Amino acid sequence: MANTIVQADGPDGSTLTLKLYAVNGDTILNGASGDAMTEHTENLGTYTATVTQALTGVHEVRLTDASDNTIAKYVTDVLVNDTGTYKCHDVAGAVDANLSQSDLDAIIAGVQSVSDNIQQAQTGVLTGYQHSTWTASLVSLPALTGYDEIVFTLKRNKYDLDADAILKVSDTDGLQILNGVVVAGPNTLATITVNQTTPTGEVTLVVGSATMADVAPSSNYIDGFKKLDVGSDVVLRSGKTIIRDSGVDEVSP
Repeated sequence: MANTIVQADGPDGSTLTLKLYAVNGDTILNGASGDAMTEHTENLGTYTATVTQALTGVHEVRLTDASDNTIAKYVTDVLVNDTGTYKCHDVAGAVDANLSQSDLDAIIAGVQSVSDNIQQAQTGVLTGYQHSTWTASLVSLPALTGYDEIVFTLKRNKYDLDADAILKVSDTDGLQILNGVVVAGPNTLATITVNQTTPTGEVTLVVGSATMADVAPSSNYIDGFKKLDVGSDVVLRSGKTIIRDSGVDEVSP
């Protein structure tokens, strides 16, 4: 029976096992022990495994740690690249392979025009580099007036508490949390600057290179920007961030 390569994202540096299930998630297909995941040296946090089964259609993929705890669930879609590798997608964010990118953009725009709440979730992946100043700007946001605070978080899991974030940055206090540890503020170790308030808003996040030196490379981070205002907090962005190793850890004298 033909082998199939399955690829998924997971926490950088972990020893993971891939378990492949039928689409209903009840029947394991590749043995109770699963297949060992191999992390890409050039793309940390991306794993591949070869399963001894030819796949057709949609299957569920679970990544488990050394204690057999499930740390992530994905689905394989029907889009297979030229090498026969199945790319895995988050179960909650699985996309119908029959939809084009323009279809997806239209759907997202429609949802945003109705809710006027979540903005820029469709702008793709943010990318930063360890040991290097990271700058990320959000544009075409709703008007940024009359709010208390704008907050950014970077987390391994979107369900983590803000207090456990890899990074938490405020436009009023600067860097507040680094790797789950409170940082004394106000400070300029990381900043959020409001560049424009109306008719649309624009903000820029800057995380200094000294702070980025303490952020581990991973392709599995979840980012979030939020405007805090009593009774009407608004999500400005919720998406994926990849932090890569810059390859250079030397600093200026």
